[in-house]
Amino acid sequence: MSEYASIKIKNLSLYDFRNYLDSSIVGLLFSKCDLIIRENCKEDPEDEDSEVYTQYLYKTTVKRAAERLDAQGFTLKAFEKQFDENIFEIIDYGPRLMSLHVKIEDYDEKSKERIKKYVSFLKWKNSMRKIIDYETQNGNISIREPSEMASITTECDKILFCALKEWEQKSF
Repeated sequence: MSEYASIKIKNLSLYDFRNYLDSSIVGLLFSKCDLIIRENCKEDPEDEDSEVYTQYLYKTTVKRAAERLDAQGFTLKAFEKQFDENIFEIIDYGPRLMSLHVKIEDYDEKSKERIKKYVSFLKWKNSMRKIIDYETQNGNISIREPSEMASITTECDKILFCALKEWEQKSF
């Protein structure tokens, strides 16, 4: 039987594990002090025949996780520098261009042209904040349409929405 674990913020699943925890990922956000062990947990507390297990839970605050990332060199300033240097490789405009019915042979040219016009680190960050706020309240966007999300208004929002939706559909 397999064991499963997830890194979550409210309803937003950030990363899923099966059969083991990748210490390089878990170590980015948690320390040994964040481990909580709960004995005699039931899969279904209402069912007296439900299997009993021991739950291992890492729990921290966003502030502490951000401080751990910062201490390891994963700062917003460092990320912005990497973003600006690699913007054409980072931004996946393909799914958005597909939704605009752009010919596939024009993707590279149109992608660069539209990235220069519609994407900056600040716009990207604001768009990610909108999508993450939505996902923490409602779950991952893989089953949503842009029309269901009133906050998806800018071109940068639509680029990220289409790329994340495409990525989530491929990963399941």
